[in-house]
Amino acid sequence: CASKSPAEAEDREVRLTRDEVVKYAPRFSPDGAWIAYAVSSGAESGALGVFVISSKGGQSRRISPDSISAYPLGWTSEGAVYCRSMDGQTIYTIGLDGSMKSREAGDPFSRISAVSPDGRTTLLLKFNQDNRDLGRVKEGGDFEFVSPTPAWEEEAVLGPTADDVTVVSTPSYLSQSTTISVWSDKSRSYTALPLPEGPKWQTGWSDDGQRMAYSFRR
Repeated sequence: CASKSPAEAEDREVRLTRDEVVKYAPRFSPDGAWIAYAVSSGAESGALGVFVISSKGGQSRRISPDSISAYPLGWTSEGAVYCRSMDGQTIYTIGLDGSMKSREAGDPFSRISAVSPDGRTTLLLKFNQDNRDLGRVKEGGDFEFVSPTPAWEEEAVLGPTADDVTVVSTPSYLSQSTTISVWSDKSRSYTALPLPEGPKWQTGWSDDGQRMAYSFRR
């Protein structure tokens, strides 16, 4: 994306869209054939529509109805797209054919951060006294905090393994520096990753858990 100047692909890149519209939250399908992403569909309202495009390029198409504003989180095991409502309270499952199901986050005072591919675990962020902490809801269970910390937890994704959660946190609200840490259910502890100081966010793991991508503002 480029908001202030034209973006040109480098030799190692392939540009897939040329409509000059800002895209958000690109998410590869499990087989790598598709990319889901969000597009601002109303400058004044801030509404987002969900589109998919072949990872080889071509014509993109909208799969979310005009009646909702949604942000892609990832893909289901069956090849649909998990999205959350803009208030973070509703999970949408949107198929490539436009079919849609919805369900509540599992706690009315939390906002959704991630959903496991099988849909059985939802990561949520919730105010906890004077900061915000990570919690989760497992299928059939109630919301529970993972492990409250003094930090202000901003984002969370599943991985690098099935027993881990990767969390982006700041020492205080609106701090300009973040820490990316991995919570392990086995060790019951957080381990901070050795990354450069500064604002880092939007983490994502490869399927084999060996590589992590993240955004870093310099």
